[in-house]
Amino acid sequence: MPVAVICSANVTAKANDESVVGLISERLTQMLEFDQVRKLGAEVFGQIVALPAVLMSCSTALETMIASSGGSISNDHVLGAKAWVYSVCISIGLWRSRNVEDGEQITTASAKSAVKWLLCVLQTGAPVPPPGSADLTEEEKLSRGCADAIAALLCALCASDKVEAVGKSVLEYVVSQLSRPDTDNSLWAARAIAVMQVLKTVGLMFVSNTPDQSTRTDQTANRGVQTVLMNVIGPVVDLANTGIANLSSATEEIPDNQPDQTVAAEDTETNQQLLLLRPAALQLVFSIVLQLKSDVLKGEMRTQIFDVCEAACCAVDENCRLRGAQLAGAIM
Repeated sequence: MPVAVICSANVTAKANDESVVGLISERLTQMLEFDQVRKLGAEVFGQIVALPAVLMSCSTALETMIASSGGSISNDHVLGAKAWVYSVCISIGLWRSRNVEDGEQITTASAKSAVKWLLCVLQTGAPVPPPGSADLTEEEKLSRGCADAIAALLCALCASDKVEAVGKSVLEYVVSQLSRPDTDNSLWAARAIAVMQVLKTVGLMFVSNTPDQSTRTDQTANRGVQTVLMNVIGPVVDLANTGIANLSSATEEIPDNQPDQTVAAEDTETNQQLLLLRPAALQLVFSIVLQLKSDVLKGEMRTQIFDVCEAACCAVDENCRLRGAQLAGAIM
């Protein structure tokens, strides 16, 4: 066969592939699409498109939806966003199971972008429901999916030697979201709560088996979980310490005769979010200590965990004292 004919055939096949992918992508995004068609499209897209391309496509779709709705996912876009997140989860699972050789194609930029927009959906959407919850709303399913997708991506990147540098960079980006800024505490509180939901989900991905039952896949998955948790325990302990130390000052900043009622309402909401952060951070420390056991209870980290436990047990807030008592039991 002439070379020109072969090249023409290859170009035609590539164009057909791209048109099919484009058609499936459109099925995920259309607001009036049937839900079963959308779900099937998401599943097929995650199976036939490489993970790097799925991450980029999801990022673009979520960014467009959020921009068109003023900073969050509107009711019209919830099903579409949920389909894209579902597709990402499927693609991550296949990438890990195949142990593909093109892992290096997952760039830091594409992974960070996907995490950024998934976190944005998570922090502006419904609270993540506890595992095993029934009768979830579509908004809750979307939040659960975002937490699962980010957690799975972090564990996959941190468990693979091929993308070790990418995993480290993305993990540093996630941890940086816990750092408290000098201003705009309300946005930071919502973002920090979203990150802690992701880290809690990471802990739930640990496969608990006896050595005889453990498989190579399980060991790889657990390595990713352990790497993530070992790298986040310090910042989470710092967050719990900072929250407890600022408990009284945060609640006393707003005087009773605040003249600007709008500012007072915003500050009150921020303080309420800060009150949620403290027990949430302590609960996460408790979970990580149970998960990693003696690996984290050594050296300087052991001292820091004991300090945050003692401070929590002496806190004014009852939830903090309860979490402190739980943590004391875990570290004894």
